[in-house]
Amino acid sequence: MRISPFALFAVSNILKVTQSVELDTYKGCEVPSFEWATFATRTAARTKGLRGAISGDYIFAAGNVRSNSDAETDPGMIQIGLTGPFSVSDPTGIVAKTIEVDVMSYPESAGYKENAGGSFGQYEIGVSKIDRNTGEPKDLFVYGGYGMDELSGLAAKGDAIAISGHFTGNLTADLVDGIKKTLWNSNIEEGGVPDQADQFHPNMKDNAGHTGVDDGFVIKARSSDGKADWIVRYPESNKDSQVVSVDIDGDGNIFGSGYKCTQADGAEEKVCDGIVAKMDSTNGSVIWEKTFPELGAAFFLKYDSEDESLYISGTTTYGGAAKGKKEHSLCAHDTCAITLRISAEDGSVHWERSAKGSPRWGIVDATGGVELATASDGPYIYVAFDDVGDDEEGITSLDAGTHYAGCKNGDTITPEYEIETSRVMTETDCPEGSTFVPRNDDQAVPAS
Repeated sequence: MRISPFALFAVSNILKVTQSVELDTYKGCEVPSFEWATFATRTAARTKGLRGAISGDYIFAAGNVRSNSDAETDPGMIQIGLTGPFSVSDPTGIVAKTIEVDVMSYPESAGYKENAGGSFGQYEIGVSKIDRNTGEPKDLFVYGGYGMDELSGLAAKGDAIAISGHFTGNLTADLVDGIKKTLWNSNIEEGGVPDQADQFHPNMKDNAGHTGVDDGFVIKARSSDGKADWIVRYPESNKDSQVVSVDIDGDGNIFGSGYKCTQADGAEEKVCDGIVAKMDSTNGSVIWEKTFPELGAAFFLKYDSEDESLYISGTTTYGGAAKGKKEHSLCAHDTCAITLRISAEDGSVHWERSAKGSPRWGIVDATGGVELATASDGPYIYVAFDDVGDDEEGITSLDAGTHYAGCKNGDTITPEYEIETSRVMTETDCPEGSTFVPRNDDQAVPAS
């Protein structure tokens, strides 16, 4: 039996480590024992785990699923199974539970054949729901359609999950009112089919060149049964667009970060801009949208409920290389990785930080993320990038970007990070007799 780790994120990053069991070794490395693991266990399907989230007593592990049946004729529906828990005391899963759901299987002529750089044309979206305490699989939600559908973003809060990515043909979700809703790519007529040459992972091609014709999508669904409150096509583009990451606020509104690429008539190359948007909890309509023309893409996003802000990572390029790079006012290098904080209420920018180098964007190799520190850690965020900081000339500086506000007393300006670190500094934080200097003032303290 071929065991494919669909719940890859859960297996490698979320599962609790059994502290009472001594470390084992694998290829000379010490490894801990996990309390449990749950896997996709069907030879007729292929799975790829990409994102994970926790809400209440459940782990949600999301990624892409597809038929693995190599057939010249349409084999129709097959089943994909999720089995678990496997554990040290039950390594073969004798008492494990299996749940099964239907997945459409496609012949090569309809997109099974791997093409244009490694993406199978008929991936569907899959989200597994697993009991975080026992490892028992509870459900597997599938959102599919003709053409390539790929997931890149997942968030969970209460009885809501948010899912995002991109699609080339159509994408269907079962709604909570019992009907189905289908999105169609904006570049084809309703009922049409996508060009096979437009379906592939952008990271496997020249990222500044043609990387498909696809639209982004966002789904807000109930975590109890996977039924969608709404599904929207966003953003639309005539080349390539995607909502890379999502998060949820206390009112159930959805934040999304990603990119939108367009190619003007007669232009040789497309132009990609980073985007961040806030979507209404009830219907997915866009409350506000912020475009970042100095970014090639916005990647990961994290919502901070304490001060209604968003922390976002991005790049001045689309694909990581200098080709197709943007001119960024705070980037002194060929390419830069960007971290920024913006208002969750209107998208206004609070500050940006830049570092030499740029992460690649691709559905599989876009490693990294943004996380908030706990209160005990302090007022910090953690940002991870790939391909950043590898500088043969020496240490890459992280202290570049928006200048610091401060308090001026005579000829001396005390920077804001020496005055207030628990929140954004304001004019009232300056002691009597000193003058507040805002970040955009000519006298602001340089970041580098």
